[in-house]
Amino acid sequence: IDTIANDRRNAIVRATEQVAPAVIAINAFYTVRTRPIYDIWFNRMYPGRLVPQTVLGSGVIIDKDGYAFTNFHVVQNAERIQVTTSDGKNYAARLVGTAPSYDLALIKLEGDKFNAAPLGNSDELLVGEWAIAIGSPFGFQLADVQPTVTVGVISAMHRDIKQDPDSQQIFNDMIQTDAAINPGNSGGPLVNAHG
Repeated sequence: IDTIANDRRNAIVRATEQVAPAVIAINAFYTVRTRPIYDIWFNRMYPGRLVPQTVLGSGVIIDKDGYAFTNFHVVQNAERIQVTTSDGKNYAARLVGTAPSYDLALIKLEGDKFNAAPLGNSDELLVGEWAIAIGSPFGFQLADVQPTVTVGVISAMHRDIKQDPDSQQIFNDMIQTDAAINPGNSGGPLVNAHG
């Protein structure tokens, strides 16, 4: 029985245990103004309304002082950022820096002494090796905030990818994986078997 228990504690489990405490759920709040409406009956123009919006995403704390990486598209229009850590605590966060062409953003959680994940060197990745996607999908829609895990392989490296076919925006030097990504997983870490 000990052999079976030890076999279950594989590299994926160990890497997840190492990184999951540093994974965060991100809720980015912003407002959009709807288009003005023209009322033909009363010959009057009504201004657009302000409508609150929320973008759900994930991130990973990389420093015990609360610095975290996420995707730029998660926080690019944020007026307010709220983060929930894997232990269920909520923190305000602010945008510190961005690299839109890499779809990367750095945020800072208000507080300190956070669990931090180690950073790897993506130049050392091998096409075909395990890729572990850890995220906190669905934001506040779930009753618990435990990170989720999906597994695949590194499918390709150094991919330049258009955001959509009609866009001029190109994300540079991306890692392609076939690990399943759920809504709200954007910004979570992609981890190798060493964590």
